[in-house]
Parts: sequence; structure tokens; C-alpha cells
Amino acid sequence: AGYAGVIESTPAALMSSHVVKRFSTAFSLARIWLFHGLLQVLFIWRINLKTPDVIELFIDTMVMDNNEARRRHGVQPTYKGEKGFHNLHKKFAPNAAYYYCMVLAFFLFESFKEDVCSEIVLLAAYATTVRHKLVDCAAKIVKTSGKIILKVIFVKVPNIHEMIFLYLS
Repeated sequence: AGYAGVIESTPAALMSSHVVKRFSTAFSLARIWLFHGLLQVLFIWRINLKTPDVIELFIDTMVMDNNEARRRHGVQPTYKGEKGFHNLHKKFAPNAAYYYCMVLAFFLFESFKEDVCSEIVLLAAYATTVRHKLVDCAAKIVKTSGKIILKVIFVKVPNIHEMIFLYLS
């Protein structure tokens, strides 16, 4: 239903607002700085690994203009006078934590696509496409003679475990 359907999940599999609040309040500005440093290290590592001729840096941000928003249900509009997400992630630690988690996940996903999956999927492929081409397959769990066996009808990518092992080593 709603958001859960969009990300192809069930509502029960999503985090509650309480869990999200606990997670986001656990980040202090010092921890945010550690995220920032980690992303810098990964960026430099990736550049040294590939040694590209040209490095093009850009970010796609949305511009929010909440200046004309009205008070609704007794609640003041948030972020009046702010334009763009990039300003907000610097002001509040929970926003910064969420932002850096997204950037880190995106970096890891793009690196995985380029290093492991480049022969299977296009580098411009979305996460859903990568999942469908690499992971989705019919299988059955069988318990027999005290053993639990996963019976797979077919394997989409025969040597994906070897590719992942080489990538991680």
C-alpha cells in the first residue's frame, strides 16, 4: 500500500517512525563528519583505481520553496526561507545522516554495477533492473533427512558468486 508498493515491499517490512527517529537522533555532528571523511576516502580510492582522464562532478538537487506555505492543522511550515535540499542537509544532523547514507549506498551500488555486473547490465541500469537480472529466480526450500536444501530451477548468472568474491577480495 502506498510507499511500500512503490518500493516493492510490504508495509510490515518498513521501519516504523519511532525506529527512524531513534536512528536519526543517534547521529551527532561528529559522526556526520566521519561519514563525510569516509566518502572522501572512497572517492579518492575509486579515482586511483580507475584513473580517468576527465572527472565530472555534479549533483542533482531539488529546489524547495516553502515561503508561500500556509499554516495547516496548527503546524507551522518547515524550512521557510530555505531553497534546496543541499542547504538543509548541512543544518540538521538527522538530515545529514540520511543524506550521507543515501550517497554511500549509491556509491556502493554504482561501484558494484561497474566492477561486478558490467557484463550483465548496463551501467545506467536502475536498481530494480539489476535485482531482476541478478537475483530474481524461482526456488524452493525443501527439508529432507534433517537438511534444509534450497532447490533452484535455474541460475541467472552462473558465476555471480565468483564475481562477487573477486570484487570483495
